[in-house]
Amino acid sequence: MKKFTSVFCLSLLLSGSIQAAKTKAIYGLDDRQEVASYPNKYIQKLAKSVAGSVSEFHLHESAVEGYSDFSKTGLGDRINACPGERFSEQPSLMSCTGFLVGTDLLVTAGHCMKTSDDCQFNKWVFGFTSDKSLIYNKDIYGCKKVVARGEMTLPIIGTTDYAIVQLDRKVKDREPLKFRTSGRIKNGSDVLVIGHPMGLPMKIADNATVKGSFGKTFRTNLDTYGGNSGSPIINSKTGLVEGILVQGDRDYSYGETCTASNYSTGHGEVVYKITRLKALQKLFEDGKL
Repeated sequence: MKKFTSVFCLSLLLSGSIQAAKTKAIYGLDDRQEVASYPNKYIQKLAKSVAGSVSEFHLHESAVEGYSDFSKTGLGDRINACPGERFSEQPSLMSCTGFLVGTDLLVTAGHCMKTSDDCQFNKWVFGFTSDKSLIYNKDIYGCKKVVARGEMTLPIIGTTDYAIVQLDRKVKDREPLKFRTSGRIKNGSDVLVIGHPMGLPMKIADNATVKGSFGKTFRTNLDTYGGNSGSPIINSKTGLVEGILVQGDRDYSYGETCTASNYSTGHGEVVYKITRLKALQKLFEDGKL
């Protein structure tokens, strides 16, 4: 993801929203779509297994039994959005994204789970889409423990950035996503991303390809932002998870009076290959997923 300015980064940290470690950009047209309007029903089904991380302090008991209310701070207010900025009226709630790989196991980016506090004081919410004014309590899960984690960037060797989280109970009515266990995705392959850009209700973005592979990562031109950290990068042809979104270009251009999305012609979104996540691959080989 992209690097935020210091002022913007501080405001997000104080609000408990959106991991500020790394950021992302728009390539060509903005391809982010609402889950409900995405034309592929199979991909819509995969989206059910994607969750967003949110501070427990941003969730509140609702007067409606079985539901929780949440902070309604809009993206436009959070970033001082320029007129015409997409989704500026929607709430900006999530700090990171994760995806289900087992009945109670979730994968996200390592920089989303830096400390024990990240596990203790954040909840994982499934199904947070643009039509939600309340969240089902049954869709809110705690972090029981971090099973495995890695975060390191070294010259030549490349980037390692992952965490496997055990949730506080088994997830019902949502199937773990299938992921690549051998080989590698080819350059030029079509990919898509499901997640919570800038903490927004879940979005799907496609119309992107693998632009180069080196070591532990590959690059794409997916339209992603901070908040997409930990999102599954999915092979559009096979439906398999190919990797975890971990880095990218600069999200925003900061003008004198307002903030607007940064549009780029490059391919700066960095994906950690799922085959490099050895702890996950071992769980699969041992039949524990």
